[in-house]
Formats: sequence, structure tokens, C-alpha cells
Amino acid sequence: MSSIIQRGAPTAGPETPSLDGGIYARWQTGPRYRLVNLAGDPAAWRSIDLDLLELLVFDQCIVFGAAYAGDFAALAGAARRDAVVRQSRNTIWGAYRAYARRAGASRRLQLLHDVAEAAEAGNGSIGSLLPFRVRDPAVAIRAAAATARARLAARPAEAALAADEPAV
Repeated sequence: MSSIIQRGAPTAGPETPSLDGGIYARWQTGPRYRLVNLAGDPAAWRSIDLDLLELLVFDQCIVFGAAYAGDFAALAGAARRDAVVRQSRNTIWGAYRAYARRAGASRRLQLLHDVAEAAEAGNGSIGSLLPFRVRDPAVAIRAAAATARARLAARPAEAALAADEPAV
């Protein structure tokens, strides 16, 4: 499987990322209630284990991406949606800042890769990559996030073009 974060031209057809291992599997089986509680406790972000903080950041990237895309069908009205996006954004900004201070660049790049794959698979959205683009101190990670965002944005166009091409 080729990663969405790579050099070169995009592939001709959509690919389904493999999310069987790594942080996605930990996120699926992890204690969601604990992540929700941690999201509301910024003081704890400095002292929790880095692996748990990373899981929290992954979770909040997905939550922010879903809110950013308006995927919360239960939200009544634009004002409610905007409030959810703002609250989610404030949480992910702070959590990502705490994570970036503690995690090395290679670990943050791997998390970006994992979030991009999750967004490509339909968990969150392009907005899930925003913390990497806006809050990471490393230019290389911000650039990789911008590239991943562009690739995600191009996927629907690539699929439409591939569907229109005549069979040869």
C-alpha cells in the first residue's frame, strides 16, 4: 500500500488504507471515556504518558475533522455546529501543542501519517490534518501535512476522472 504522505504523483485510483495496526487499533480498543475525560483536562496533558497523550491527539484530530466537516448530523443549526468546531479546535490546539513539546519530529510525522490514513478511510476529514499544518514547530511536518491535505482533497477528483475514462 502506498502512503498518502509520499513523494510523486498521486495514484490513478482510490486506495483503501490498512488500519489494522498501530495507533488506529489502539484507538478502536482504547477506553474512549478516558480520552473524553482527558480532553477536558488540559492540566493532565503535561503529566500523562506520551503514548496516552498521542492517543488523545489522534482521537481529537478525528473528532475535530468530523466537526470541521459537519459530520455531526445531530447538530441543530449553524451556531451549534460552530460552537462544537470552536470547542473541538481549542482542545486539539492545546493537546497538539503539549504533544509537540514532548514527542520528537519522527514520532509526530508517524502520527500525521496515521491521521491521514484514518481520514482517507473516512474517519474525520481533511480538517483532521489541520493541527499538523498550523501547530507543529517543524517546517517539514507542516509541509508534509499540506501535501497530505492536497492528496486527500484530490481523491474525489481522481475517482471521478477514473470513472469517466473509457476502458482501453
